[in-house]
Amino acid sequence: MSIDWTRRVMRRIGMENSVRTAGLTQRGFTLVELMIVIVLLAVIAAVAVPGFQTLVENNQVTSSTNRLVGALNFARSQALREGQQVTLQPTSGDWDQGFQVVMGGNTLRQFQGSETRMAISGNAVTFRGNGLATSNETLRLCGDSGGNDRRIDISRGGQVTTTEEDCP
Repeated sequence: MSIDWTRRVMRRIGMENSVRTAGLTQRGFTLVELMIVIVLLAVIAAVAVPGFQTLVENNQVTSSTNRLVGALNFARSQALREGQQVTLQPTSGDWDQGFQVVMGGNTLRQFQGSETRMAISGNAVTFRGNGLATSNETLRLCGDSGGNDRRIDISRGGQVTTTEEDCP
């Protein structure tokens, strides 16, 4: 009953509308508060984006390294299985364009090139029919930033190892 009485009194003195709108003005953000939030988000984004780009590049280098190691293991296993010489070589003379496993002039498997700008350097790798490599070889994978690059070493015994290093 006291609420109705209060409303009637406020209506008579002309304050009913101001009380209703007063409650509504306190619900939103001011323009200054909104600008502060936008500036904070911009600062956080400016700090996070370069780190995220480095993370993406590192993952791409790792992915390409794993594909090359898989191709080397496939080439070696085919050499052992068939008892013939098998070579992993770049397609069209450039590792970036892709690479292929070749035995006796026939392509056993072809791998797509890297989707990113990545320098892959090194010679073709050949495994004999007994699984041994014809020579020690090194393949290097270098990303654009040069931060988290990989080196793949193939020993004469056919063992494949990877290490992280900075490209020259």
